Amino acid sequence: MKTVEKCNVSKKSKAGHFPVYLLGFLFLYGISACINDNLDDCRIGYGSVRVSTNWTPRSEGIEIPQSYTLHTDKFVDSTLLTANEPVLLSYKFPHSMYFVCIHNKADGITVNDKTVRVDTVDGWVKPNPGWFFSYSGYLLVADDSISLTARMRQQLRLFTIELTPKGDAAERLVSLNATLNGVASELNMDNEYVSGTAGAAFRLTAFPDKTWQASARLLGLTDGEQILTLTAGIRASSGDSLQVANKVNVSQLLIGFNVNKEYPITLKANILLNTDPNNPQNVILGISDMEVIYGTSIVAA
Repeated sequence: MKTVEKCNVSKKSKAGHFPVYLLGFLFLYGISACINDNLDDCRIGYGSVRVSTNWTPRSEGIEIPQSYTLHTDKFVDSTLLTANEPVLLSYKFPHSMYFVCIHNKADGITVNDKTVRVDTVDGWVKPNPGWFFSYSGYLLVADDSISLTARMRQQLRLFTIELTPKGDAAERLVSLNATLNGVASELNMDNEYVSGTAGAAFRLTAFPDKTWQASARLLGLTDGEQILTLTAGIRASSGDSLQVANKVNVSQLLIGFNVNKEYPITLKANILLNTDPNNPQNVILGISDMEVIYGTSIVAA
């Protein structure tokens, strides 16, 4: 039978050697103190994030918002100034991958998690919400210090309808209104997909250059058709006032509406008042020479 020799450990260590049990004690004490004081202060597996924002390109005349909100899986800060100086977030991030969403606050727009909604009334979007910008992307925190530069994207496009009366329409025209259906009321900041079918209403105003114009800030257009309906109030030959209307499908003209929203779009057309050959008492509102003009003047990077 084999014998097992007992190993007697003296309570006193040999000269030049530190007691093993004291090493274990100090190790456990150090971790305990770190946890009790503040685990974040140990800075083991944590990183700080410094954020910069770039608000170009954007449409001319739009001021950079004074503040913005930043969301991640663990952190929300709604008072970050958008100055040129980077902002150091107060939260220490455990090393991981985070989805980051940044946006400003704008009148007439509600943000719930990643969903942006433009205020609507009876299915019609409000025509002029505040200018809204957003950024979304993934951030890997795997070091003690991380820098993020967020390129903010303008999410509303200025859309103008400009109509030019031709012939006797210029003298007979009293009022001019338009509606556009297939307008988006929601935006997903994660993938920038627009949804929520609504409509936009335009009350056109006569300008000194003989055109009638109205503008709205739109989040985007949905995948369905976009039908523009024009309703004109005119003076009839009898002196009475009457209304005439016409519709036109503008879906093909507005392809690409949902990208590069910093460029304003103007939908131009001529309108005419034609007599119905089958009934001279009827007036037909004619629409011709319709085109889309993209603005070129923006604030670039």
